[in-house]
Amino acid sequence: MFFPATIALLGLLAADPFVGTWKLERAKSTGTLPKEELVEIQERGKMLAVTVTIVLPGADDKTLRIRYSAPAAGGAGQVAEGPYNGVVLRRIDTKTMETVYLMDGKENRSMSVVIAKDGKSMISNGRSLGSGEPVEWNMCFEKQR
Repeated sequence: MFFPATIALLGLLAADPFVGTWKLERAKSTGTLPKEELVEIQERGKMLAVTVTIVLPGADDKTLRIRYSAPAAGGAGQVAEGPYNGVVLRRIDTKTMETVYLMDGKENRSMSVVIAKDGKSMISNGRSLGSGEPVEWNMCFEKQR
């Protein structure tokens, strides 16, 4: 027989470690970096709803926003906002996933993201094939909430 406290504890243990608000720590990151980046991930049933807000380098502080939802277990998602028209998540394990952004069915940007053992930081290693030469990065994000 399960008691309410036990059921609540089981629910907490099953929470997706990617869920939360993550802020880029530029001092701990390398490669071609934005001025600022904030990643917000919410769990909605069996889906992850992701909003990425990027402040691009430059004097005008141009902001780019990417919003999409995708199956938490991995699979093709739906892009709601941003420069891409497709996204695919591949869940490696509970703390590792790969994300690929697509333009007209072709890979445009990809990254591997790993949550630290303590759950307080995540590392994103990726590359963008956008326009011209590939751009690569190793970004560290700290969990805000």
